[in-house]
Amino acid sequence: MNKHLFIVRHAQAVSGAAGQRDFDRELSSSGVIEACKMGGHLKKLGVSPDLLFASPAIRALSTAQYMAEQLGYDTEKIIVENALYEEYALQSFIEMISAIPEDKKSAMVVAHNPKQTYLAEYLTHDDIGSIPTGGVVHVIFENQRWVEITGGSGKMAWFEYPEKLNSL
Repeated sequence: MNKHLFIVRHAQAVSGAAGQRDFDRELSSSGVIEACKMGGHLKKLGVSPDLLFASPAIRALSTAQYMAEQLGYDTEKIIVENALYEEYALQSFIEMISAIPEDKKSAMVVAHNPKQTYLAEYLTHDDIGSIPTGGVVHVIFENQRWVEITGGSGKMAWFEYPEKLNSL
C-alpha cells in the first residue's frame, strides 16, 4: 500500500515584536487567508490525512488548525509534536514518521523552514529550492511501510503554494 506524506510550511506570520519570543509569532491576516485557501485547495485535490502533526509554535499550530477545518479534520486530533519546533535532525523526523501505525496511509506535518524543505529534498532527492509560506509538498512512498521510509525513497507527486494558486 502506498503512503502519502504532506509536508507543509506554516503560513505567513507577523514579524516578531521587540521582546517577543519567536515561538509566539502569530499568523498575519494574509497568513490566515493562505492557510484557509491552501486547505480548501487540498480538499479539492482529495487530500484527507489520517494523521496531522504540527509544531507547537503559534504560527504552525494555527496553520494546521485552519487547514484541518477546511479538510474536515477534527482539530482536537492534531498531534502537537514539540520536536517539530526544536532544532530537530532529519533522523528525528524519520523516527517520528516510522512510528506511524501501518493502518494509516497518509500524514500531514506542519512545521518550519528550512527543515521542511530539507526534509522534502531528503525524501525525494528533488531540488525544491525553498518551500514558501503556506506551501505543501506531497510525497508518495510506493509500496512502502512507514518504517521503510528513508532518504530518496519517496517521489514528489506535486508541490503547491499560495502564489501558484493566485496565478491560476
